[in-house]
Amino acid sequence: MPSPVRPALEPSASSITSAAARTGPSIRLPGPFAAVVLDLDGLLVQTEKLWSEAKAILFERHAVEYTEADHLAVFGTSDVYTAEHFRRRFGAPPEAMPAIRDEYMAIADRLFAQGVEVSQGAVELLDRLSGRVPLALASNTRRLQVETILGSTPFRERFDAIVSGDEGTPKPAPDLYLLACERLRVAPADAVALEDSPTGVAAAKAAGLTCIGVPSHPGERLASADIVVESLRELL
Repeated sequence: MPSPVRPALEPSASSITSAAARTGPSIRLPGPFAAVVLDLDGLLVQTEKLWSEAKAILFERHAVEYTEADHLAVFGTSDVYTAEHFRRRFGAPPEAMPAIRDEYMAIADRLFAQGVEVSQGAVELLDRLSGRVPLALASNTRRLQVETILGSTPFRERFDAIVSGDEGTPKPAPDLYLLACERLRVAPADAVALEDSPTGVAAAKAAGLTCIGVPSHPGERLASADIVVESLRELL
């Protein structure tokens, strides 16, 4: 197992912003951590708007209005949880959930195939960390979609381990983070997670990782995160 890289933390005047945006000083990664585990959607890639577009298309097909409340109800959750919410909103019977999920995922796949937008600072951060500490991806998204999304990025090969939503109980359960740490052969307490949603933060904290929140949704509060930053660039 690689030795932890432990450079000093570097809080500075530039690392402190408004109280609404931050809960503490910046950590310049890798910091005092033996591994870094990252979420995918909304953090490294700006796919949340594509997921929202897929939801809106699906709701239109079923003649139901897609609302902000629907977005918040499923933000950061698994495809199964999301499809079950959709089923209830559509007034469909329980046995219709798998078909609704498949329809939703097919719409999303078509949107992803057109390419995804990489988040500002994502490439630079992964370049900085690669080779210094083990890196893992822990996503609620299923493996097929993860591979499709990563195929549109320049950092597909940066990860030492990838854990997807079909490999364990999805977030907010801690399973995916625990599995990521197991594959990296590090203790959760020695790792840091990067997350953009309350669901992801809850999963990382339940697994015992330090968690840095990087909100992807305007106005999203990640109160349970150890530190909140506005952008991945602040971690460079």
